[in-house]
Amino acid sequence: MRNGNGGIQTGSNCVLVQQSNEQTMKRKHKVYCGCCPALCGSIVLMIGICISLIDFVFSSLVAHAIGIIVSLISLILFLTLLYELFQNKTRVNGKYMCAGHVIAGILIPIILILLLVRVNTNAMCEGSIPNKCIHAGCTKISYNNPQRGNNRPPLNIHTKTEQVKSVAKSWLENQPRTNIVEETDTFLHAQTMSFLWGFVDDTCVQFHCNSKNRTVSVEMYAELRFGEGDFDVNDKRIMGLLDALHVSTFSDDDCT
Repeated sequence: MRNGNGGIQTGSNCVLVQQSNEQTMKRKHKVYCGCCPALCGSIVLMIGICISLIDFVFSSLVAHAIGIIVSLISLILFLTLLYELFQNKTRVNGKYMCAGHVIAGILIPIILILLLVRVNTNAMCEGSIPNKCIHAGCTKISYNNPQRGNNRPPLNIHTKTEQVKSVAKSWLENQPRTNIVEETDTFLHAQTMSFLWGFVDDTCVQFHCNSKNRTVSVEMYAELRFGEGDFDVNDKRIMGLLDALHVSTFSDDDCT
């Protein structure tokens, strides 16, 4: 456009071009930071809400504090993003919305892993010690298929079975994040949960009264449920229990 003196008027054109570019960038920013259109975004957020609720229930049942906290934070974040997604005018700054979607994208796989750990694990010993270990992260002190444990043999203690079981039970209950889940006259089953991810390890102790020498034979077993490596935590737990029984004082009685 020319001005009254016949020159080219550039000021207004520059302003219009600049405004047009800013609007284009805002539209791109909105699509990018929103991750996807409203329908797609709402589906992703609804999935995040569902898995967060499920993981919150499972984490509460097993009393896993980290799982409860992460699922609650995720649930609040997903609900906030879903609410803002359907508002005509967002009440949250675009940069924060963008950061929220990025965090949501990180939290979804974390929640899925936590949920997988909860639902895809079965007890490794129920009622008795298994015949042999399944994973490398396993320690078994036994006459039959022993594994790790510095090749130490089972303990044989000349005392009543109940006394040995009482010491073993007390020691297990004093371990962090460990609960007794099964108990009979000759068997103990404890579960230990890792602090961060909530991985569960099984520890089983079986007591057998030898009819010949009237001593209590103590066989032990500890194995992870998920994965292969255990960073030797099961081995250390079994060795600790062995040492605790070894230094304990028992009455000199025939086993029953």
